[in-house]
Amino acid sequence: MTASTPHTEACNCDSKPGMPNHGVYNQLNNIEFNLHPQSLLERGDVDTTWDHHPIDQGSCGSCYSASMVYQLEARTAIALRKMGISSMIDLSTEAPMACGWTNQACAGGYPALVGKHMEEFGVSLAECEPYTAGGSKCNVECYSKPENVMYAQNSGYLGGAYGKCSAASIMMEIYAHGPITAALEVPSDMSIRRIIGP
Repeated sequence: MTASTPHTEACNCDSKPGMPNHGVYNQLNNIEFNLHPQSLLERGDVDTTWDHHPIDQGSCGSCYSASMVYQLEARTAIALRKMGISSMIDLSTEAPMACGWTNQACAGGYPALVGKHMEEFGVSLAECEPYTAGGSKCNVECYSKPENVMYAQNSGYLGGAYGKCSAASIMMEIYAHGPITAALEVPSDMSIRRIIGP
C-alpha cells in the first residue's frame, strides 16, 4: 500500500480475489444481515438480559482487563443461550490485573495477554474478587474452588498474528461467536489534546 492509496481500499481489501480473507468475505456475502435494531431483538438467538453495565474504572487504566472479561462473559452467555440456558455470569475485572504477571495493573496492559491468562489460569467470579480499581492483591483463595473460576477455551489474534486481521474476519467472528476486543494505539499527545484542547 502506498501513501496515495485511499483508506477505503485498505479496508475493503478482503473483497479482492486472491486476498487472504477473500473466502471469509464470500461467506459473509451469503449471510442475510438485517442490522436494524428491532430485527436484531426479534432474532431467536439474541437475548440482552445477560448484558452487563460498564464498570466505573476510576483513574485506573484497566480497559484492557475490563474488555476481555466482558468478552468472556458475553461469549459464555451467548453459548449458554444457544443451549437454551438464559444465564449471566459476573467475572472479576480485578483478577487479571491482580493475579496476572504480564500486565501492569492500572498502568495498562494488553488484551491478548489477559486472554492468555484466562486460558492458562482462568478468571475468578466478581463476588470473590470485586473490582477495586487495581487496589488489591491476588486472592488465591478464589482459585481454590473450580466452580469459582471460568477459563477461556482459546485466545489469540484474529488472523493468527498481530496486524493480520481484516474487516471480514472481524465481522465473521462477531457473527459466529459474539463480541471481540479491539485495542487502539493512539499518539501519546492524544491525552495532552484532551486536557488542553487542539
